[in-house]
Amino acid sequence: MLEAPCAGPIDKRYGAHLTSDGSLCFFALVTLMKQRSEALPGVLFLDEPELGLNLRAIAILSGLLRSLATDRQIIVATQCSLFVDEFDLDQIQVLDLEDGQTRVRALASEDYSEWLDDHSAGELWEKNLLGEWS
Repeated sequence: MLEAPCAGPIDKRYGAHLTSDGSLCFFALVTLMKQRSEALPGVLFLDEPELGLNLRAIAILSGLLRSLATDRQIIVATQCSLFVDEFDLDQIQVLDLEDGQTRVRALASEDYSEWLDDHSAGELWEKNLLGEWS
């Protein structure tokens, strides 16, 4: 039970139905990523984890993903350039479909150095300079 500063105890519960979808998603992702390391799998697949999140939550989520990536592989699919902006090009790999096969291609910042002076990773992605959009 909480104590209100002036009104005394508060005995009110708030259900998940009063919370936004983005908040619920954020709570679930943080809970997942804050598990003991041995409780997590060696590979995590996340599909558009940024959906419904505000900019601050995207930044926090990205930081958690970077921390986890030090001892496990994390594969994230996204369509959000703001999420891509949270990572260096060296931390991003692009999947391309070539001749009916998926090819994994690592990005290197030095390959895009002339662009990175004026554009973020997300902007390069939006301009279709990092991989084919189909």
